[in-house]
Amino acid sequence: MKKLLQKKFLIPIFILVFVLGYYLVLPAFIVLEKNEEISFEKPGNSELQDPKQKNIQGQPEILSQNDFQKAAYDVKGQALVLQQNNQRILRFENFETINGPSLNIYLVNSKNKDIYHDLGPIKATKGNVNYQIPESLDLNQYDQVQVYCVPFKKVFSYASL
Repeated sequence: MKKLLQKKFLIPIFILVFVLGYYLVLPAFIVLEKNEEISFEKPGNSELQDPKQKNIQGQPEILSQNDFQKAAYDVKGQALVLQQNNQRILRFENFETINGPSLNIYLVNSKNKDIYHDLGPIKATKGNVNYQIPESLDLNQYDQVQVYCVPFKKVFSYASL
C-alpha cells in the first residue's frame, strides 16, 4: 500500500519537474538565426509607398550605435537606431546571445525603470534583425535597449542608446 501511495505522488512530481525543466532549460539550447536586410517599409504598407520614393530615400541616418553589454549572460553584437524620413528601426547587427523563456526587447529609461517600451518578442538569438520603433514614441525618454526575460524579470543583456 505504501509503494502505491509513493508512486501516486512521485509520478505527478516527475511530470512537474520534467515540464519545468523543458520550459526553463531547453530554450537555452535553441539558436534562432535570422538575417534581415535594413528595411523601413512598414509591414502591409508596401503597396502604399511610391516606388520612385524608394529609390531616392538614400542611406538611413544612424541616431545611435553601441555594443551590447553582458548583464546576466554573455552577448555579442551592436544595437543601432536608424532613421529614414519619419521611420525608425532598432537594428541588432552581428548579434549573438543565449536563448531563454519569453525574451522580449525593451527600450528602457535606466534611471526610472517604470519608463519602458516593449518592442515585442526577440526575433533571433543570432544574426541581424530589425524592430520597428513607433513614430509616436519619444526616444529621448530611453537610454537603453534590453534583452529581457519576462517570466524571471531578468535583464540578459543591454546596449546604451
